[in-house]
Amino acid sequence: MFKTGNNWETSCEVFSFGVILLGLIAKRTCELEKLEKPDLVLDHLMHVWAKKEYKPQCSLVHKSLQEDWGYHAEDGIAITELGMRCIEFFPTNRPNMKDVVERLESLHIFQRL
Repeated sequence: MFKTGNNWETSCEVFSFGVILLGLIAKRTCELEKLEKPDLVLDHLMHVWAKKEYKPQCSLVHKSLQEDWGYHAEDGIAITELGMRCIEFFPTNRPNMKDVVERLESLHIFQRL
C-alpha cells in the first residue's frame, strides 16, 4: 500500500492541501485535544466531515465568506470540488499540484486581479 518515491510524496501533499483548503473555506478547525469522547475523533477530521457534507454541484464555503463582495457562487462550487478531488482516497484519483494551481487561477476572483 505504501509507495516510495516522488508520486507518493506529491500525492500526500495534494491530500494535505485539500484538507487545509476545505478547512479554510468552511471555517472549520479540528481541536482533537478538546474532545470529550476520543472515540468520536474520526467525525472531527476535516476530510471525513467534508465527505459527509459534500453534495455534487454544491459549495462547502462558509456563509460569512459567501457574503463577501468578491464571492462568486461558481467559485464556491469550483473550489469545493477541487478540495474534494484533493482528498480522494486513491492517490491516482487526485490532481497533481500543477492542475491544482491551474484550477485556482481559473477562479473568477483571480480573473479580476
